[in-house]
Amino acid sequence: MMLRMPRKGSSIAEKSIAALNQKDFDTLKILFFTTHSIATHCRPLTDYNWMCKADERKGLNIGATYRNDKSCKQFMVAMAEVTRGEIEEK
Repeated sequence: MMLRMPRKGSSIAEKSIAALNQKDFDTLKILFFTTHSIATHCRPLTDYNWMCKADERKGLNIGATYRNDKSCKQFMVAMAEVTRGEIEEK
């Protein structure tokens, strides 16, 4: 008798985790867009806080994590590293 493994993503637990991961991804996506706006418009990192509040007032769920200027700086560093890697590849 051969045991059969369930298909990936077929259990309720896996579907729940995937939904949570998608929610976290969507939240980080909004925060990265906010960070990108600050960088492209040469705004101070402290503007990140009020921009997050504005996003929340617009109905976007961005949570309480990563809502400070230190997180904004970390996001900028990550975006710069990705951009540098793309330039080096070309």
